[in-house]
Amino acid sequence: MTLNFLSEHKLLEQGWRVKLSKGSRRLGACYWSKKLIKLARHHVLNGTDAEIIDTISHEVAHALAGPLAKHGPEWKRWAIRLGAAPRANAKSISYEMPYKFVLFCPGCNSDIQKRRNRVTMRRLQRLQCRKCGSPTLGQLQLRRV
Repeated sequence: MTLNFLSEHKLLEQGWRVKLSKGSRRLGACYWSKKLIKLARHHVLNGTDAEIIDTISHEVAHALAGPLAKHGPEWKRWAIRLGAAPRANAKSISYEMPYKFVLFCPGCNSDIQKRRNRVTMRRLQRLQCRKCGSPTLGQLQLRRV
């Protein structure tokens, strides 16, 4: 599907490639200098067809708009022409984003927050559990999933 889209807009002829990424912070990315479009593996495997097509269209719009366009007017024109929602990030997706860490409260013995990134020890000591309201300052634990 992606390669057909690139071919249709003559990007394959210009040397553009598509790769899947392991990242979890973004759904897709366009690297103009490398002529590379990356799609998040978790998004391709878990997203709906409409979500994936929107992401592909979004990144192809970046490729067609040029390296300086960012999410400006030229990119928006291409995004609309390609059928992508002309916005910088996904409003909502149909699946839960992958996470690597969980904040655990020993006071109520429950997971209180899923996180994709680490929390610094300094910040961890200032957090408090909202579920049980117990004085857990400095007692929350960060566990890797």
